[in-house]
Amino acid sequence: MRILTKYITREFLKPFLLVILTFLVVITVFEFFNRLDTFVKHKTGMLLIIKYFFWQMPEWIMYITPLSVLLATLFSLSNLSGNNEISAMKASGVSLLQITLPILTSALIIVGLLMVFNEYVIPEANRKSTRIYSVGIKGQKIRPRHTQWNIVVTGMEQRKYTIHFLDLKKKFMRDVTIDELNSDLILSKQIYAKKVIWNDAIPREEVKRAGNKYRWNFHNGVVRSFDSTGKKILNEEVFSEKEFLLPETIDDFYNRPETLRYMSYKKLKKYVNKLTRNGMPSNRERVALHAKIAYPFSCFIIALMGIPFALRAPRNPKMISFALAIFMIFIFWGIISVGQALGENKVFPPLLAAWFANIIFGSVAVLMLRGVRS
Repeated sequence: MRILTKYITREFLKPFLLVILTFLVVITVFEFFNRLDTFVKHKTGMLLIIKYFFWQMPEWIMYITPLSVLLATLFSLSNLSGNNEISAMKASGVSLLQITLPILTSALIIVGLLMVFNEYVIPEANRKSTRIYSVGIKGQKIRPRHTQWNIVVTGMEQRKYTIHFLDLKKKFMRDVTIDELNSDLILSKQIYAKKVIWNDAIPREEVKRAGNKYRWNFHNGVVRSFDSTGKKILNEEVFSEKEFLLPETIDDFYNRPETLRYMSYKKLKKYVNKLTRNGMPSNRERVALHAKIAYPFSCFIIALMGIPFALRAPRNPKMISFALAIFMIFIFWGIISVGQALGENKVFPPLLAAWFANIIFGSVAVLMLRGVRS
């Protein structure tokens, strides 16, 4: 069985790698001519163009891998069946599960590699390709990402923060207003300061003792207390410097929308938690978070789907198998888009939205496999 497993795995991996390489060449040529006007207009050097396409490729590999798995499954099993090798295996007592197990195992390994690739390679590659295209090729200037203007954040303990300017790198904010609301959501207290500095040098043990609150140094401000209507000022205290304990860190106030293509699973999960704490909508980000697992796993589902198609039509020409694979993948991508739209518009829960295509294709694959076995 070990020899047979190696043989079937090799028959699967050869077309898989060939298809990925072929599609990478096709996409690169297409993108080159699509952006040729930009390259000529900005007199882009060939070395910079090569760097740009090099960092584009990891994301392309992610998208074309399910199609490559499907084509490899169709080609490998069709060849084995067309050469009567599957019939010979069955006659020797080898079950259909044993025949297809090397392909499914290879697909699972590809799923794992794709998840690692998606976590550690693709986000940084996307960031570099965007920077090369925007700055290196088009000559655009990028605004510093550590600063932000005019922020409104809903914080914990029924506080609303209005911040004119924030510098994440230097850990300070300017013109900050904090509105504290009571249980009836009526203004009960207001803090204003010209400058606010986050004291991040506090030991973690001290933060825990303070009820998971952090030290903030407020400069040149005023504290106002209001009556039960939230309109009349009962007390007003002016200060030049005052320390307050708040449950938020400066990262919680940095509210610039993140580019999901630049985020790993770990970073995106942290970003989703931040949006939730700040009371901001996060359905789009939650769908994207679950998709970082669901899309790589689709390679296994696609392989499962390809097995009954290959075994039911073993003598189809390769062009028919190729056309069938393209048709199936376009349907698959279409269902992914539908699930994503339903999730972002709160029709489906984010988890179901991300796995919608996998569930449908997986169910169809199981039903078809039962038919093949019978």
